[in-house]
Amino acid sequence: MLIIDLEQPPRFWHLFLYLNLKSPITYGSFLLTLYPINGLIYAWFLFKGNARLAKILGLIGIPLAIATHGYTGFILALGKEGFSGPRPSCPRCSSYPPWFPAWPW
Repeated sequence: MLIIDLEQPPRFWHLFLYLNLKSPITYGSFLLTLYPINGLIYAWFLFKGNARLAKILGLIGIPLAIATHGYTGFILALGKEGFSGPRPSCPRCSSYPPWFPAWPW
């Protein structure tokens, strides 16, 4: 998903080689890569019955999951209007997709 969001997707590898520690996307590129890899390896060891390594990867996965989801929330909060506020041109409209129910509040 991160690759799709880039303006030039074939250059995604630049996120790993040319680090900009002031940019949140630098941290996100590592988090969004490590989190699913950790989950897949964890599931593999769990499936194979290696409880010791599965427990270690599960313990590594907890802070990794918190960081990954925290990063996602941070990036979504950077949006100009957020995801629940009305548009200035249409105060009765919200930015939710049409398949979301209309919230009374």
